[in-house]
Amino acid sequence: LILLYSNIYLHELGHKYTAKILTGADSDIHIELLSGYTEWNEENSQLLKAHPKSQIATCLAGPMLGALGGYAVYALASLLPEKSAWRYEMQHNGQTLVWMNLLNLLPVNLFGRKLDGYLIWEIIQEMKNIK
Repeated sequence: LILLYSNIYLHELGHKYTAKILTGADSDIHIELLSGYTEWNEENSQLLKAHPKSQIATCLAGPMLGALGGYAVYALASLLPEKSAWRYEMQHNGQTLVWMNLLNLLPVNLFGRKLDGYLIWEIIQEMKNIK
């Protein structure tokens, strides 16, 4: 659970700081049961929406940073004794975290919760409509 929630927080930090660096938009991170989200107030949300490419980068940053964190867990497991249960668990959990973050890039709306891939799809559709 520590790895899971650390990875969720890392994922949300990717969103938060990418938006802050690219547009100056500030946000709050909320962690829920087995998930999390980054919330922008109205002013910062409008600031982010004014820059669609930065908005896409912000959506991509969370899963990419989370996947990198999962890979780091997997790689660190190689420092443990080869046949230890801890090594197996860390490798397994690292792989799970990588896949969990990459699956977040699917364009899916799950019960009203839009995955990052769905948000990217929406942004691209809006960009097509503007042109």
